[in-house]
Amino acid sequence: VLYHVYIHTGDLEQADTDSAVYLCIYGKRGDSGLRLLHKTGIPVTFQRGMVSVSAVEAVSLGKLQKVLLHCEASTKSQHWYCDKVIVREAESNSEYVFNCERWLPFVSQGIIHSEIELYPQEFKKNQQLKMQEANAYGENKASGPIILGSGKQQLFNPNSEDTFKINLRDLGQLYKIRIGHDNTGNDPSWYLEEVRLERVVPLSYEEICLPIESWLSEDKDEGDTWREVAIRNPAEELLP
Repeated sequence: VLYHVYIHTGDLEQADTDSAVYLCIYGKRGDSGLRLLHKTGIPVTFQRGMVSVSAVEAVSLGKLQKVLLHCEASTKSQHWYCDKVIVREAESNSEYVFNCERWLPFVSQGIIHSEIELYPQEFKKNQQLKMQEANAYGENKASGPIILGSGKQQLFNPNSEDTFKINLRDLGQLYKIRIGHDNTGNDPSWYLEEVRLERVVPLSYEEICLPIESWLSEDKDEGDTWREVAIRNPAEELLP
């Protein structure tokens, strides 16, 4: 069976890559094996805001269940932002959308991970995976929802720290963040100790530490799965 693979690279600064990218497609009947979609050192295939099309020939996998996306860091391009992966089966004309919306490689619990498992949208609904999300609010505008990860990505484990690199347009002076989750999954309660924001721009560095130290849970503490946290501006009074 011929599978057409559409890789969407995010429209973010430095989102493109010339690193090696591999994909493995998993279905009810088996998997395709890890396939090389792009070699290191050849002209950039995964360009900012563009869609890269590849063909993967494999045995009929049946209904697709997940894909494994693997990106190896290189000296030229250390990170790649993948927006989503779409797989279409030529014969049955069926289409599967796997949202990614994150950088690869990424750091979790101090370990660099070069690969991630992605699940189709309908599968996510059936499995009820807990999704963490954040918003940042500035004087100029708000960031909009930022998906930080789902329960299938092995993030937000006990006694752990997860790091995300997020490119945002200039929001101006930040005055608050909003962070929480959708309260799905078998054990959705989440104890959040701290959020640390680091603004990394040339010739400048700013760090904001926001202690949370509370449960984001419907049955603990304030009984809410969301928190809004004000960011202190030394020139103004703290927001209520």
